[in-house]
Amino acid sequence: GLKKNGMEIRVDIALNPLHEQNELYVACSILDITEKITTAELALNLERENLRLAQLAQRDPLTQAYNRRTMEELFPKIAEECKRQNRSVSTIMLDVDNFKIFNDSYGHQTGDQLLKELAYIAQNHIRENDILVRYGGEEFFIIMPNCTPRQASEVADRIRSSLEKDMTSGHKITASLGISTYSFSSDLESADEVLEKLIEQSDQALYQAKDKGRNRFQHFSSI
Repeated sequence: GLKKNGMEIRVDIALNPLHEQNELYVACSILDITEKITTAELALNLERENLRLAQLAQRDPLTQAYNRRTMEELFPKIAEECKRQNRSVSTIMLDVDNFKIFNDSYGHQTGDQLLKELAYIAQNHIRENDILVRYGGEEFFIIMPNCTPRQASEVADRIRSSLEKDMTSGHKITASLGISTYSFSSDLESADEVLEKLIEQSDQALYQAKDKGRNRFQHFSSI
């Protein structure tokens, strides 16, 4: 509706039938509900904005992979579920080979585009319940619950091969990947200790892969 001054308002119109002396009348009431709706809309918009900010706080702004803080928050739940089901969890540490040389040659903007595409490719090769984390710089960490060493190695090799062949940026890159697997056979270690061990072992396996020539994966158990 419009007020006399031309201001637009929200109204609630109620029509009520009235019978009087065999005649039918309709009573119409109009209520200005602008303030009520505005308050509800503000509350909804605030809720949406809070949700958006919460999601932004979980993600790396460049690649949209999870950040390390979110990884540390999510892992205890993953560990608890794997322990309950007596399942293993496997992790992959991925590092772009010679990324500093690439950045120096093509610039940081091109390097950023490469990392975005890398994250997209890696995400497409893991399951919905797996966690892709930007661990730092050109390093990414993948957490795969209910995943055996063999399955983790297959995932790592698919990612490695796809990065080598399927990048659309026009630049050839390779990556090295280190894998670790933890079996929840006891309650002796906390989730934080398990995560720390997986990160350390995946990192050691990664550097073994680099020492052996790069563009390959290495499982910690094979070191």
